[in-house]
Amino acid sequence: MVLAMASSRHTLGLFDDEYDSLSAESIESFSKETSDLDNDHLSPDFDSYSKEQQREALRRYALIQWVDKRLKGGWTEKKLSPLLEQATIEFDFTLPNWRTLSRWYSSYINSGHSLEALLPKHHKKGGTGARKMEDGFFFEKAIEEYYLTRERPTIADCYELYKSWIVLENSKLISGKLKPVCQRTFYNRINKLSPYLVALRRFGKPYADRHFRTVKQLKKPSNVLERVEIDHTPLDLILVDDELLLPLGRPYLTALMDSYSGCIVGFYIGYREPSYDSVRRALSCAYLPKHWVKERFPSIKKEWPCEGKIGMLVVDNAAEFWSSSLDDACAGIVQNVDYNQVARPWLKPMIERFFSTVNKKLLISIPGKTFSSIQELKDYKPEKDAVMRFSTFMELFHKWLIDEYHYRPDTRETKIPIVQWCKGTSLVSPPTYEANEAERLLIELAKVNERSVLHDGIHIHKLRYVSDELTEYRKRKSPETGAKHLKVKVKTIHTSIAYIFVFLQSEQRYIKVPCVDQEYASGLSLLQHQTNQRFVRSYVRSSVDTEHLAECKVYLHERIRKEAEALSQKVKRKNPKIGGMKKMAKYHNIGSDSGNGSITAAQAIQTQTLLANNTKPTDIEDLDWENFELEDGAY
Repeated sequence: MVLAMASSRHTLGLFDDEYDSLSAESIESFSKETSDLDNDHLSPDFDSYSKEQQREALRRYALIQWVDKRLKGGWTEKKLSPLLEQATIEFDFTLPNWRTLSRWYSSYINSGHSLEALLPKHHKKGGTGARKMEDGFFFEKAIEEYYLTRERPTIADCYELYKSWIVLENSKLISGKLKPVCQRTFYNRINKLSPYLVALRRFGKPYADRHFRTVKQLKKPSNVLERVEIDHTPLDLILVDDELLLPLGRPYLTALMDSYSGCIVGFYIGYREPSYDSVRRALSCAYLPKHWVKERFPSIKKEWPCEGKIGMLVVDNAAEFWSSSLDDACAGIVQNVDYNQVARPWLKPMIERFFSTVNKKLLISIPGKTFSSIQELKDYKPEKDAVMRFSTFMELFHKWLIDEYHYRPDTRETKIPIVQWCKGTSLVSPPTYEANEAERLLIELAKVNERSVLHDGIHIHKLRYVSDELTEYRKRKSPETGAKHLKVKVKTIHTSIAYIFVFLQSEQRYIKVPCVDQEYASGLSLLQHQTNQRFVRSYVRSSVDTEHLAECKVYLHERIRKEAEALSQKVKRKNPKIGGMKKMAKYHNIGSDSGNGSITAAQAIQTQTLLANNTKPTDIEDLDWENFELEDGAY
């Protein structure tokens, strides 16, 4: 957008008068002065141009200098537009839009700070100059308003719009009609635009930053498990149930890769969405010995020696990596957790490359393979072609990972993962867990909860846990100041809910507390229990007579409303206190078995009895019932 010339003018320190009154001597003096300051920045041909062109170049130079002193950041629309609005007060000529100013600055810098780059060279072309300026106006208009938008139209469509604007403009002219450039010239102009600017305007900043990023070399770790990357991905494969043979869908893979060797130190494949449960299962696999692999899958020939404590765990910013459970677990088993920058997957490139290798190397020929986009599917329907059972795929994945991937050199043939691992462990062996320490590791990786210790134990997962040791601890330990109950940290191992582990803060140790209902909880995992709970809730909800409950609720609401309206229309003679009225009701035996709900009816009966005995009745409502004491059980 071209900014209008301001009414009030203020010149820069370089100029003592308005630009229109600049004399040839002042221009020559300024050129000489600038040349003396920096002869390398001025072209010797500057004086060969006309005084009008020189004056225009100096105007552009002055504007660039003024903006450059005040600009904080890049020469972008967001930064330049506010400055151009301020510049309307400082300058007395029509200012360009931000794109033109950015182009001037780019030309000036690329030419080695030469004023010749700021000369309006189209003036040398005689009578066609104005026409070329108009042509450039429509080109910039087409670029700004149409091509550089998030709708991302094609260059061909942009060229058609550009020609249409020129046709409409020519319809208003009697002579000097504009001639649009040919399509090839138009394409060449667009191709000369800044690639980053085009990506920024058409695709957004995240895409532009990612596409034009500077990929620096990451600091190389000096030994195994010094730096381990972890991430999740859905596999491009649909598996089927082992028994039912029905498609289960695409499983998720959570993997940990050692940056030093390139070995996969642990992984987990399952159907739950990426969560802390996926992370802890993969970490358990990474930390513990893997002797069970060859027993479970006899077809595997090689060893999988990767195990031990991790130095730095590199994670992204997903919710499961920001959980308190991960912080609590990593405090004991990981030295440091490094959170990767948002939308910067290239900062942990090895695990991203491994996921690509799995999809392109292992899954490429398995029936039931899916594709990244709908266009790639064409007529292929993976859910119908899926024939790989889940257990069979587990064997294939372990076989491929241990016997092939770890023994195959990388693409640049600089290392073999398993050889690099053995080289690192021969120098410094990482600390590991023994097989008998597996339960302690599972406790450290278990999800953290905080619960109150009540008289009947701890309530969690809609189950109750209690033990004599927990009860004794509750007797000895008082709640924190301001707390009603004693709070403790509780951990549940995901493989079994038969027990929970309660951390005794004052004694700095865990105790094992059993579930009260062992018949139900024994051998049941946390996921199975949660699934059972959902089924129970679903069954109960399906058994509810919702129509009957709705009818009852409406009746109660209407009955209360009508009762309130009826009472509000009556004028109350007195407003006795509730305590006295309650004693009156007690005196007159108002209750559900009498069928009588009013003191007045009971008083009428009493009055008839008193008259029959020739006794003067007393106005019972006038008595001070607040001071009467009625004994419980009195008739």
